[in-house]
Amino acid sequence: MRSEQRKHRSNLSAGHEKSEPNDSGFSVALDAGGELVRRTTRFLPDDGTYLFEDVLQFKGTITARVITCSAWLLELYELVAGELFFISSGIHIRPATKVFGVLYPPFTISQPGFKNAKGS
Repeated sequence: MRSEQRKHRSNLSAGHEKSEPNDSGFSVALDAGGELVRRTTRFLPDDGTYLFEDVLQFKGTITARVITCSAWLLELYELVAGELFFISSGIHIRPATKVFGVLYPPFTISQPGFKNAKGS
């Protein structure tokens, strides 16, 4: 993706004026329709953790795999449209709200799914 395109992205979530150019240059456009744009990456030196702020928009249903190593992973979501769900033994598990957090333990493989999701 060309840097010109990254610089001029509009924000995909409500409540934000306009997406600033991301400092990492990280952006994923999906063939299935949708994108994930990294807005901010910061190193938090007190405990050696990283903070990422992403904006997402997915058309249709997309599933992914989240693989953690030796650290916990906390994701905070604020969806303005669509839904996020998790697949466990073929069953879809959905949060009851559009603003929620997901805590992934170390050394796990999780399978989140997104259906027409839009937010941050």
